Amino acid sequence: MNMCRTLAVTATIFILGGVSLVGSGHAASNKEDYELQERCGKRAAELFNLEFGNGISNTKEGQYITDYRNHYSKKLNKCFVLYTTTDVPYKNKKKGVSILMT
Repeated sequence: MNMCRTLAVTATIFILGGVSLVGSGHAASNKEDYELQERCGKRAAELFNLEFGNGISNTKEGQYITDYRNHYSKKLNKCFVLYTTTDVPYKNKKKGVSILMT
């Protein structure tokens, strides 16, 4: 069976607000770094659940499966979230699998 595969990638990265800035005059402690990473992860999970629920969406054409990854950048003091959505058509459809990263 020969399956066509399409890869679509966009360069959009979500930056979550609400992360307090650490003063430039002193380095953040390990505890502060950990707390910022935890806050980033919790906020990313909240946003994902609001927008995508359990991450699985059924349509008449097939199924969308969405997942996310988050990363807190200490250097930039920003929280980044990457959504990956895989479009899996039903077997009787003639289009291939596609992946969208936002």
